Amino acid sequence: MKKEKVELKSTYNVPNLERGLSIIELLATQPKGLTLAEIIEKLSIAKSSAFRIVSTLIFKNYLQKNETTKKITLSRKMLTLGISSMNEQSLVEHSIDVMRAVRDELKESVMLGVLLGSTGTILEQVPSSYPVKLFVE
Repeated sequence: MKKEKVELKSTYNVPNLERGLSIIELLATQPKGLTLAEIIEKLSIAKSSAFRIVSTLIFKNYLQKNETTKKITLSRKMLTLGISSMNEQSLVEHSIDVMRAVRDELKESVMLGVLLGSTGTILEQVPSSYPVKLFVE
């Protein structure tokens, strides 16, 4: 017996959110990025809508734009979100023993972080045993 795929359409959908997620999913398959015109062409989205959605995602640091090439790519914020959503042991959980070993050997604070454009995000830190310690929020 052949099972047919049934597509469910929510009566409470948000079209711009759906378009934003489509843009994110498309860019996830394009590591070198796409220009706004390429995104519009591939997804058949209205230019004004695509511009506003992409601008918002750049402003919120989910996307980044290379001003020279005009290519838009996913930002590292996506990595941070992905790591936090893992059901298995996260990167932090896998790293904590190594971070403690490094701290014990060097006697210095050890931090695990990711870069988001020119901004760093600290995921975890193991403080030094010295009285003066470096903590980053």
